[in-house]
Amino acid sequence: SAHAASSRLKVSGMCFLLQMLIIILFAAFVRYSPDAGPGLCSPQLNCSSRKNPGSGSYYPRSRNVCLQTLMGFGFLMVFLGRCSGGSVAACLLVTAFALQWALFIQGFMYSFRNGKIYMEAQSMVGADFCAGAVLVSVGAILDWANPLQMLLLSLLEVPLFSANEYVLLHLMGVSDNGGSLTVHAFGAYFGLALSWSLRQHRADSGERPQDTGLPADALAAVGIVCLWLFWPGFVSAAAAAPASVEPWAGLNTYVAMAAGTLATFVVSPLLREGSAPCASQVQDATVAAAAVMGMAGEMLLAPFGALVAGFLAGLIPALSSRFLA
Repeated sequence: SAHAASSRLKVSGMCFLLQMLIIILFAAFVRYSPDAGPGLCSPQLNCSSRKNPGSGSYYPRSRNVCLQTLMGFGFLMVFLGRCSGGSVAACLLVTAFALQWALFIQGFMYSFRNGKIYMEAQSMVGADFCAGAVLVSVGAILDWANPLQMLLLSLLEVPLFSANEYVLLHLMGVSDNGGSLTVHAFGAYFGLALSWSLRQHRADSGERPQDTGLPADALAAVGIVCLWLFWPGFVSAAAAAPASVEPWAGLNTYVAMAAGTLATFVVSPLLREGSAPCASQVQDATVAAAAVMGMAGEMLLAPFGALVAGFLAGLIPALSSRFLA
């Protein structure tokens, strides 16, 4: 139809304009850092290992966070049956722009010297965290928003995320290496606020994506696998002292996810008919348990604390879907 063709042209034009803007800004301001000097990155990110190259490689950490962002968050949203396939495409679109925009915005905040932004390998980890927060917000509007609105959301949220992160981590000294506050809480509340503010437009437009007919539970299972494989690395990638803390953060995340998964099988049969929860319910519990470890993963010195926290967090999605939905 003419409306669909017009919408596609708008998305294409917006993508072109934003990409040209990013290219111009990078050409004018962004350079690779000649040295890995201290003090050039966010307090959330690990800078201490620069003084000790043997303490770990930046690439595996960036890889874990990037894989979690690209694969995990995309498949986390496939429980929306109307757009299960489109959620993965939306994830790629938002991530591709948010990563570039975050590198520039966060570079101005943390590594702007002598009129230039000096980018290094660890800068990508911070940009991945920022893209993750945007994807959390996208989950609140995915069922009705179009790609153009998602791009505008990214354009607005990245600077706000960076400012919020700077205040919490740099000025207030909050410990949030896994992003429980800066990524998950900020992204969730930003998405809810946006969804609430635009609810009238959503009601008036009457446009809803068509059901794709894709097996949402099968895709949700892929999301669960991605969570188990990559979320521990997502949490430990920004650990403050990787030589001693990173193993705790990863192990605590694993045991918390295990307890959260079991919690779903405990409470779901009591709340709904059927003997076992569906894959999307297990997925929600896994996310909740892992998100709790974003802040507490490196603080808990014994695994029983992670088990308790993960189990309690795993109860919340099933209870909220039953009594608040």
